[in-house]
Amino acid sequence: MQPVNNDPNSISEEQFLTGLKPIQSMSSDQFYEPRLEASKMLCDLATKEKKFLELKECHELCLKSLDALLLDDFDDVKQFAVMAFASFAELPLYQNSFLGLRALESLVHLINNCPREIPSYHSAQMRRKAAMGLSLLARAHPNEMREVLVDMGYETEQAWLDHCGTILDKRTREAAMSMSKCFSL
Repeated sequence: MQPVNNDPNSISEEQFLTGLKPIQSMSSDQFYEPRLEASKMLCDLATKEKKFLELKECHELCLKSLDALLLDDFDDVKQFAVMAFASFAELPLYQNSFLGLRALESLVHLINNCPREIPSYHSAQMRRKAAMGLSLLARAHPNEMREVLVDMGYETEQAWLDHCGTILDKRTREAAMSMSKCFSL
């Protein structure tokens, strides 16, 4: 017999994991709306208690779902996924795992100015969050992030700093510039 929980706001690990199950199937749904909802759900999930987020089943589900959603063809889906990525990047367990994301290079590509044909307010926050999340990864795993940047053509710290100097948004530029430290370690 399980102990009775007197706190009506408290949920068990089992209840938490049961509530997550729809996210993974929604993140690979053929229709746009379920994928958008999955991205939003991941944003909400990223604010939950660390003890739940570090459960193996939750961690695996979040990684698989984020990797798919970060590469989605629809900008709205991708924007929420980037917001979730930045939140999860604050947790060491996720930092370790994010280095294996297929979407890592696409996140680095977001550290740039918004194309002129797109109103900048559509992607400014997404670009900032991508830079902030990646700067956390660069701090936690400098060698691995340096390899990613080198593979993308930024072979030296100065090459990365030159790129950062072209970024107009101050917050994106500052977060991106902090990534340059991975070259000097």
